Amino acid sequence: MILSGYDILKYMSQGMLRIEPFDMSVIRENGVDLRIADEIAVQKESSIIFNSLSVEDAEKYMVKMKCGEYIRIPARKFVLATTLETVRLSASLVGFCCLRSTWARMGLMIPPTIIDAGFEGQLTIEIYNAGEYTVSIPVGSRFLHVVFSTTTGPCIPYAGKYQHQKGVTLPKKD
Repeated sequence: MILSGYDILKYMSQGMLRIEPFDMSVIRENGVDLRIADEIAVQKESSIIFNSLSVEDAEKYMVKMKCGEYIRIPARKFVLATTLETVRLSASLVGFCCLRSTWARMGLMIPPTIIDAGFEGQLTIEIYNAGEYTVSIPVGSRFLHVVFSTTTGPCIPYAGKYQHQKGVTLPKKD
């Protein structure tokens, strides 16, 4: 079952969903719009072959940076970005992330992203600009639409390597 905006508010009042900082404007018809924060990670220009997902290799391959008022994603480039909000889902709630269509119409793309039941933290989102021009996104813009669904019963809560992440999180070794 997909939660309506009213259901989302009810789940929040019952402590089954937390979004912080919370602003009523993020509640939509059947989901929430999370806002983009001021930190990104970009790939370094390099001839490094990125074969493993060890923390050391990720740091050689990508660099984190704070942005000013805008996040700029050049044409045909890949970045990691993060949400302004931290989310916490109960063990019976799952989130499905989609790019808001305004940004998709400008050539931006994200892969299918699921927020597992029991996850808590900021979201790191992978963004690719397939367009011919740089896209400039004002920090704090509603960027990511999340649709929530209930599971058929309680799940084993997420306890993976990205639990409690803050800011942009680089790939971690399995």
